[in-house]
Amino acid sequence: MATNSILNELHAIRREYAERFNQDLHAICDDARRKQGRNGRRVVAAAPRVAIEKDKIDQVPDLLQLDLKNKSPLIKNKPTLAP
Repeated sequence: MATNSILNELHAIRREYAERFNQDLHAICDDARRKQGRNGRRVVAAAPRVAIEKDKIDQVPDLLQLDLKNKSPLIKNKPTLAP
């Protein structure tokens, strides 16, 4: 497979960024949240996702509604914007 200098540079930047936080994903996410908060934009706080147990898979239609106009599922408990 051919190498792509742009992708190589992107991967190098990602590695350096991860190394700054000792590969700690929680620290990386905390840093990203701090940066989002500083730029003055509103940050969307998504509701946590819940895994569906195999024995409750038949209840999935009760958890989702279908938006027929846009043909996409709508989650009943939509995430709200953080203040």
